[in-house]
Amino acid sequence: MIRDKLTKACPNLREKFELWDSGAYYQEDGRDFMIRFLGINADVPQLLVLNSDTDPLVGVNVNVNGTTWLPYTPTTIFYEPVPFEFMYTPELKPQVIVSVEGLEAACDSLNCGYTYIQPTAQITDFSLSGTTLTITGTDLPSVIKTIQFSNVACTNIVVTGTTTITCTVIAVAGSWQPIVTDANGYIPINSTNVINVPLTVTSVSPNANLNPNGGTTITISGAALP
Repeated sequence: MIRDKLTKACPNLREKFELWDSGAYYQEDGRDFMIRFLGINADVPQLLVLNSDTDPLVGVNVNVNGTTWLPYTPTTIFYEPVPFEFMYTPELKPQVIVSVEGLEAACDSLNCGYTYIQPTAQITDFSLSGTTLTITGTDLPSVIKTIQFSNVACTNIVVTGTTTITCTVIAVAGSWQPIVTDANGYIPINSTNVINVPLTVTSVSPNANLNPNGGTTITISGAALP
């Protein structure tokens, strides 16, 4: 009944409010109802419940009181507070949490700023001949920090101009791309190619008269073993 009267008085609020009893139906000071507005993108006019002269409430010494738990003010809108984790501001240097092996690391003045630097260097191709890995690209830096290929660190890194890098690596079997880093981090690869390193087995010893109960030590020889 109360919902119908509220909807009739404020048709624009239809389906935009919840109405329920607060606590027991009959309390010491009367019956309390709670109203919460939903999906409204503007301030809701303050509602005041009055006893009607034409359709009065029945009872003795009837009093009608109302309380707005979240009143509208210039600094407080008529909505529940927004959780802090939902609030953000666009920043050029957002703050980050830094941890090393699960332990939080303290930054200078506790100011752990993160700045994204657009890479200018780019890897466009790569090849492997024996133990020599050749990497070509554009704007390659003169100082390379690390090169990994097939999860093995390269040695004897040589940078020729801004287009070629060579290094020595004993690769293991698999399909790989080089991972190259400089002082600014990872150098992106503009290629979907991979280098396929085959697995070669030259001998298995012993290959006969094996102990069926186990315990025989087998030696496998070959190349590119992981």
